[in-house]
Amino acid sequence: MTIPLARVSEFNGHKVFPITEHLATKRFEDAGFEPYFGTPKDIATDPFYFDVYAALLDIKPNLVVVSAGWPIHLEQLFAVFANQMDIPLVCIEDYWAVSRKIKPARPDLILTIDSYGEDIANKLFVGGRSVSIGHHEVSAILNAQYDKEGIRTFVEKTQDFEFTVALIGAGEQTASQIKLILECMEQSSGRWCLVPRFHPKTLEWKGKDGRVFKDVWNELLQPFADRVVYVPEVKTETVVVAADVTASGFSTVMAGTAYICKPTLCLKTPETMADLAVQSGGVLQEVPAVALQCADVVTEPTDLSRFVGKTRMRSYPRAFQEFQPYDPEKAYMAIAKLL
Repeated sequence: MTIPLARVSEFNGHKVFPITEHLATKRFEDAGFEPYFGTPKDIATDPFYFDVYAALLDIKPNLVVVSAGWPIHLEQLFAVFANQMDIPLVCIEDYWAVSRKIKPARPDLILTIDSYGEDIANKLFVGGRSVSIGHHEVSAILNAQYDKEGIRTFVEKTQDFEFTVALIGAGEQTASQIKLILECMEQSSGRWCLVPRFHPKTLEWKGKDGRVFKDVWNELLQPFADRVVYVPEVKTETVVVAADVTASGFSTVMAGTAYICKPTLCLKTPETMADLAVQSGGVLQEVPAVALQCADVVTEPTDLSRFVGKTRMRSYPRAFQEFQPYDPEKAYMAIAKLL
């Protein structure tokens, strides 16, 4: 969400100084931005020191915009220093309630993905200001419907199966979701394959048992090796557009698939809810897509075929009420009022 906003800001005559780490660094560079500071390192696994105060003194920004990644790193530091130096602060959210991570800093403006997130932000920062600017995954999935080459590749790689289920996973809860979706496949009518899509940032993270997540997940998938298909050359949004069903714990992708009326499953395991509580600091008591009636809930093995087919058309009418494509122009206009 930050890159489109940066583009709009530059178009309107502002100088943008991106400060990035890990995956964001390459994404900004690929978008044509030269980071003021950028490193491929992930501070969670390869710690480094960065002098935030010195950077702000050097740049002398009129405004600081932070996101709120998981786990929170440079964003929180910049937010705190921006407050201390009386620089207007904006937090742009890519998930519900993530602005809480920049505390004890207090943003002058919170840009949220929908009205549900706006209500949460207003409770987190009483008396603050928030504006809903649309959902980045809705935009990405709408665009993915035109990725003919990617869809063709997906179809070719899954052509030996009748149905496909895309699993979107990241973090500690993913192991429980893999187990549940595999049990569902065992009970499903027709020949199903699983297309896993794991967040690249979390692949090398270690779980409570000390094992790397990707090793744990691969071990769980191994017994189903002949029914697991990988399409790394195709974007995640294209995968879920082409798949018959999308399943996840609480991924933002669920908002996009619901918006285009694709069968969207919340794998609501105890581990899913525990991880959601941890990541939201206890703010989210329900998976947002479920709370907004934009996903079907799966808590135990079930026949996946009941979610697809002409006799069982799935739709989530509230998705059109709750979600809108991300509008970076609207985000910029809200920010411009602070300049």
